[in-house]
Amino acid sequence: MTDIAIFAVLIITSHAGDIEARSAMRRAYPEDKLKHLGIRRIFLLAVSNPKDDVRYNSVTQNALEDENHRYSDLVQGNFREAYRNLTYKHMMGLDWVTKYCQQAQPLLMGYLLQGTRPVREPANKWFVTQSEFPGSMYPPFLSVSKTVHYFWIDDTYVTGLLAQVAGISHQDIHQYFTLHSEYLECCIQDKIHLCDYIVGPNGGDPVLLLRFQRHAASCQERKCPQRSPDRALNRTCVAPKKFSAPSQGHGEVKPVPLF
Repeated sequence: MTDIAIFAVLIITSHAGDIEARSAMRRAYPEDKLKHLGIRRIFLLAVSNPKDDVRYNSVTQNALEDENHRYSDLVQGNFREAYRNLTYKHMMGLDWVTKYCQQAQPLLMGYLLQGTRPVREPANKWFVTQSEFPGSMYPPFLSVSKTVHYFWIDDTYVTGLLAQVAGISHQDIHQYFTLHSEYLECCIQDKIHLCDYIVGPNGGDPVLLLRFQRHAASCQERKCPQRSPDRALNRTCVAPKKFSAPSQGHGEVKPVPLF
């Protein structure tokens, strides 16, 4: 790292078995292009167990070591891949940056959420008990302290609770973010204008990131104009709505009186 002028570090939380997504990101933003911009990218992994989550491909530790030998961009913790272990990944990534990329200054984390309340419905994926978080509202946070009790929702804990204790403020740049992958599809279909957004989800399609990057590179080369306000994507985009799987929960059957 000492021979590279690092401007920023791109920290990506990744499941060990999500090889396809990591491959798509590397193709969309090759290491040489990131290096030219002064950006270092790392993927944060844990220890994979195929029985823990059938949504991802089975991957051996040897395969992960081979992948890292080829790309040198994996950081792996000695804990299991699990949704409630994301805070460990988050802290692991920040710890890695402070040890190996201290010269990196900007830290771009995600969409700023404010006024968010804890979910108290037990069937919801983000259900939080009163003992886990007794407050009625989270501090502003982006999409480890010895004085703050560990909390399993990583973005709330690290960029919300810990940032609040440390006196760290956020800068809201939500105008560059979209939560709808359909908007990125509309950008790709429009060959004339710059996209209104620079960051968004892939809607479960890893290749969307690659297509979006190619569109952005082409537009930069052709000096595409911006859309007029009346042609903004949130006003004009028409695209099929992608199905989003519901949050994890449990089935329940109750008698319902009809009369």
